[in-house]
Amino acid sequence: MLAVSLSCGGGDKALRDATEEDLPKLVLQQEDVPGGSQGTDSCGETGADDVFQLGGAIHSFSAAYDVSGIEAQQISCLQSTVGLYRSADEALSYLRGLDAAYFEGEQPAQAPPDAVAQKIKVPKLGDYASGLVIKYAEGSELESHVYQIQIQQRNVRSPITIIGGPDEKVVDRASEYAEKQTERIETVLRPAQ
Repeated sequence: MLAVSLSCGGGDKALRDATEEDLPKLVLQQEDVPGGSQGTDSCGETGADDVFQLGGAIHSFSAAYDVSGIEAQQISCLQSTVGLYRSADEALSYLRGLDAAYFEGEQPAQAPPDAVAQKIKVPKLGDYASGLVIKYAEGSELESHVYQIQIQQRNVRSPITIIGGPDEKVVDRASEYAEKQTERIETVLRPAQ
C-alpha cells in the first residue's frame, strides 16, 4: 500500500503561495513520469491557459503524458494540471464546490449524460484532497474510466487525471501520481533556507 508521510508535522505552514511563474514547475515533470511521452495528441496537450483553462483559476497550466507503454495496468493517459487562485480559501472553496456538485446534488453540466461519478478513497494529500472515478454506461463509445484526484495546496488546485480500465490497481496508481504531484508542489513552494 502507499506510504504517506506528506503534510505531517506542520510542514505546510512553511510553504509560500504560488505565482504564475511557478505554474510550469508545479505540474508533473518528465522525471516524475519516466518512460511517459509528454504532450502527445492522443492524451492531450501541454501548455498554459490558452491550451487548457482550469475552472475558477486566474491562470492554469497542464502537462499530459502518454503512459500506455510503461504501465502494466490498463492506463493510457495521465494529465497533471495546476490552477493558481487568489488565495488558499478560494482554491479550497472551488474544490469543495466541485465535490458538492458531484456528490451532494446534481452532477455538473459538463458531465457526460451516459456517465456516473463515484467517490474514491484517496490518501491525505496537501491541505485537502478528494477523488472520483467517472464510469461510462455499458455500450457507451468510451469504455475507459476517468480517475481524478484533486489536491488543494495553499493557493493551488491540482487535478491528476488518469484514463484507464476498471481496475482497482488504477486507483492505486492514480494515488501514487497524486503523491508525486503533492511532493512537486511542496518542493517548489518551500522557501529557500
